[in-house]
Amino acid sequence: MNIPNHYIIERKPILHARINVNENQVVRLIIPNNFSDDEIERLVIQKTKWINDQLESFHSEAKLKIVLSESEILFLGKSHPMPGGDLDKWYKEQAKKYITNRVNQLATEHKFQFNKLFIRNVASKWGNCSKENNLSFNWRLIKAPEKVIDYVILHELCHTVILNHTQAFWLKLSTVCSTFKEQADWLKKYGKSLFENDNLNATQPPKE
Repeated sequence: MNIPNHYIIERKPILHARINVNENQVVRLIIPNNFSDDEIERLVIQKTKWINDQLESFHSEAKLKIVLSESEILFLGKSHPMPGGDLDKWYKEQAKKYITNRVNQLATEHKFQFNKLFIRNVASKWGNCSKENNLSFNWRLIKAPEKVIDYVILHELCHTVILNHTQAFWLKLSTVCSTFKEQADWLKKYGKSLFENDNLNATQPPKE
């Protein structure tokens, strides 16, 4: 079978083949038990560009780290003198103050209505809007630039009107945040840096 030696093949009782690529440059082929060697080769050939794009994406993102000195922290996208005391506690206090104020400002400006607001300690998402229009935000957002924070806030505020990621949702978001793709790209590139030096380690950047 003519496939790269570093590819890992796992046969399982499934209907459709899957390919997983992770940040450690590992390519895992999850293959139905009845797949022949020829079918595996055809799958790899068909997906070669996608696999290489994923590998390159992880390679590029690994280089994009925000470098600070030992006496500095990241705050609103800029270097900031290291505060005294518990750093996570300081961050959470600043996040609650800043994000709460900004959510109220943007909701008023764009005529959105929400129920409750929470600042949470999570690894899976930057923000969330429940069916009850309760908003929650990851406190680590306070490390991101102000425009990025606004993007995440507006993303969730748009969910108070359109819950799912439909075409109408993205159109709505573009009307209140014309640069949302640029801000989303910043989070994709630098999201891991916002998790450095705190007590919750994330292997992947969260999602909105």
